[in-house]
Amino acid sequence: MTTTRTSPIQPLTRRRLPQSAAAGIGYYLWLRARWALGLMVLLILAGGVLVRHHPARIAPDVIVGFTGFLLLYTAIFLVSVFVFANFKKALGKNDTIFPMHMMTLPVRTRGLVGLPMIIGAIVLAIFWVAFERILLVKTGAKPQTLWALLMVVGVVVWLQATAWLPYWFSILRIIVVSVSGFVVFTAIATAVFMCRVWDWPEPLCMAAICVVVMAAFPVALLGVAKIRRGEVGTAPWLNRRSRSRQAAPVLRPFAGPRQAQFWFELRRNVPTGPLVAAGVALVFCLAALGARREVTTEVTGGFGFQMHWSTVLYVGALISPALVTGWHGIAMARSDIWSSDIAMNPFIAIRPMTCNQIVKLKLRAALVSIALCFGT
Repeated sequence: MTTTRTSPIQPLTRRRLPQSAAAGIGYYLWLRARWALGLMVLLILAGGVLVRHHPARIAPDVIVGFTGFLLLYTAIFLVSVFVFANFKKALGKNDTIFPMHMMTLPVRTRGLVGLPMIIGAIVLAIFWVAFERILLVKTGAKPQTLWALLMVVGVVVWLQATAWLPYWFSILRIIVVSVSGFVVFTAIATAVFMCRVWDWPEPLCMAAICVVVMAAFPVALLGVAKIRRGEVGTAPWLNRRSRSRQAAPVLRPFAGPRQAQFWFELRRNVPTGPLVAAGVALVFCLAALGARREVTTEVTGGFGFQMHWSTVLYVGALISPALVTGWHGIAMARSDIWSSDIAMNPFIAIRPMTCNQIVKLKLRAALVSIALCFGT
């Protein structure tokens, strides 16, 4: 007597599967975002209950602020789901971070691009309206629903559009995506400021912002269509170099494994700390230059002296290298600061060096990083 073995996949196939590409995309997003959606619903409901029945010692503003802070961090994860963000893919792929398995779906490119953008915009807009109507109104703040929705939707769709574009270098994607979100946020905030201070016509400003928001769709459509056709972007100078018949110059080899490892540390792990320290110090210095004495309040220290806000910002610029080197030192403890794996990379572990030599090279690279951080 023979028995038929049942595959573990067969019970799953008996369930009702999505009958259309749109349902499949929505179901894929639901699987990735369901826990974040549930947490945001729970936070809004719990915050609404606490605002209406809060203790006498706790002001509603504190509850709304704390709930909004938690919602913000959850919303960042939710945005990364709709953008299909993956840090490892963003650093390791030049073509796109759009899921490649979705490229084979029987749907036009405009539907493949438009559905995640529409779903993400609708979901985040619903959560903002719920937060505004349930929590924010209890603080006495005047709601700006239309401007807030334009802000949320605009930032999300432009993050999606710029993330799905092909780039010459993978690190360029992170820079462009970050800049695009900041530019859209600044543009909408500037439009609100112009309408409130200079009395610009609000319908006209909203129409202009709507055009900017809708322009994200053709940008995303162009990027995904190029990847779907197999047109991977490559830097022009790299193409010219590959077509050149001249042999590449032979580089001088390293004298030993220690020199090679030290060069690897300097090229891969050291530059990030000084660049971040210089950027943070530059932001503090620009903020200090923009602080005017007649509009800035003074800060009274705990030792009985007074300090102007510009001085506080300059002090922050001075101590920023110390803060950055602390974070950078923890990152440099790994084989690669861009890797989430704490274990030593096999590429480094097989080098003909002792553990003491590897630790000494790490410390030497850390000294170089510290010197550059404080020198910049």
